[in-house]
Amino acid sequence: MWILPLVGYLGVIVGFSFLTLAIASGLYYLSELVEEHTVLARRLLTRLIYSIVFIQILLFLFDRFPLSLSVLSIGSHMVYATNVDDMPTFTEVASYFGLCVWLVPFALFVSLSAGENVLPSMGSEYVTGERISTVGVSSTALLPEGRNKNKGMAKALVDGVRDWVKENGELMGFWREDRSKRF
Repeated sequence: MWILPLVGYLGVIVGFSFLTLAIASGLYYLSELVEEHTVLARRLLTRLIYSIVFIQILLFLFDRFPLSLSVLSIGSHMVYATNVDDMPTFTEVASYFGLCVWLVPFALFVSLSAGENVLPSMGSEYVTGERISTVGVSSTALLPEGRNKNKGMAKALVDGVRDWVKENGELMGFWREDRSKRF
């Protein structure tokens, strides 16, 4: 019984995709409503902000929420309230998000490939001090199919999963190994 779990996984993937599309469609519809009814949206947002501030005050007074976190939350919502009154321009919003929100994550993402030899990798014996005994073995025998000896951890993981799927697919009879490539 291995088809039913596969159907279950496929159902989860399809369901998650539809849920994501439904949320995106709902947000798109709400943004259209806000664009059409800006005065009503401003009133609702202002009332929402003041309601949340009121709830924060009640949580502090009756449920003993920490003072510093309550003040921080109330201060943040007061900043939001000033944004509702005088709307920033698109250029100001885009600049804020570009510089203050996304600059560092994008820079870190881009720099991931910069130091591949610095991070631990498969075959980095010179860093760990471990030595592989190569007595009587040629250097091409150590590297299967001419692959590079230094392999990043993500690539090693993907290669391992790919080899595992290939071997199990052959064992289950989904495809056959090409024996002409082995020798």
